[in-house]
Amino acid sequence: MQAWRIVAQACDGLGLKVAWSAVKVRLRHVPAMESMAGGSGCIGLARNCWADRWIDGGVTVLYGLPPALCVSTLPHEAGHVWCHTNGLRNGTRAEIEGFCNVVGCLVLKQLFPDLKPQLCVDAMFASTDPIYGDGFRSEWALLQKSSWAEYRDRKHSLWAE
Repeated sequence: MQAWRIVAQACDGLGLKVAWSAVKVRLRHVPAMESMAGGSGCIGLARNCWADRWIDGGVTVLYGLPPALCVSTLPHEAGHVWCHTNGLRNGTRAEIEGFCNVVGCLVLKQLFPDLKPQLCVDAMFASTDPIYGDGFRSEWALLQKSSWAEYRDRKHSLWAE
């Protein structure tokens, strides 16, 4: 999937080093995806462990999404791949989802500077969800207090098993 390669390259540029080409990315019709994600309106899943249960061994994005929504989901899921690959599981769910939304925001701004990814970013800031919205705003505030590299490395040291 060409979109995944582009997102992976952008993540690499952020210092999120993973063997991106080895990550399986699938588009699937998965009716149970939302219930597996705790009813959060899930449209993508990455290899992750919630409640000590492995959910997936790659990245799965719901089949049939509008292309822009599919592409905007991939950077968030790449954040999960990076966390999992590095054994970063000690953050709260809001912290980890917030971090992945920060990754998504930074990648979208990098990939689409002229296309105004602001709609997606605005939606992240406006979300009333306590995990995805509050978590994102809290993590974004932490990022604003330091550089991206300092923020990323601090998360790495705090969440490592």
